[in-house]
Amino acid sequence: MGRAPKAPGEASPPSPLKQALRNNKIECMPPESDRSKNEILGGHCRKYLSDNRADLKKPLKKSVEQHEEMLGNGTFVLGDSELNIGHVALEVFKGHKDVHPTPAHLARLAWLRHLIANKKVSAGESFWDDVDKKLAELRESARKNNPSNPRAYTDRVFKAILDKDQQTYGTAKLDCLTTLTELPEWQRNVEDIAGKL
Repeated sequence: MGRAPKAPGEASPPSPLKQALRNNKIECMPPESDRSKNEILGGHCRKYLSDNRADLKKPLKKSVEQHEEMLGNGTFVLGDSELNIGHVALEVFKGHKDVHPTPAHLARLAWLRHLIANKKVSAGESFWDDVDKKLAELRESARKNNPSNPRAYTDRVFKAILDKDQQTYGTAKLDCLTTLTELPEWQRNVEDIAGKL
């Protein structure tokens, strides 16, 4: 998603991530007036998020490809599948021992896999831009269909896609998941911020 170039000497607009951190009073944030520290923070955030987005996309894409291959050669067995969204979530989070998968994570991952499997997003460079567009469409639909509680609408959409995902790829074992109240405080804060973006 392109941004208009800034004029010389003009401060960069705050990124949604930095703004969310400020809104939630996360300590150690440099003052908005300290451009150099904010640029360094922005660079670190971009690299971290870029690396993690790649780690997220690979197992989802691989699971879709494996499913198609297994269907093609007749080896896919729904009940025995390691392609279920719970297994994929464990693969996504394997490098992040401090992150505890929740039912909301499974629903979001199922939504991403749905986009990949149904070719609603590009597999190439514009993948995350396409995902952003689909999220914007979903949010707009939510505002139109349930103006008083758009989050309830998106939750229903994610739940329906998770249910369909489990019918397609196999049922995830949900006993390995963590409920929101069992999460460490830092992850509850992140879940709260993510729900507002």
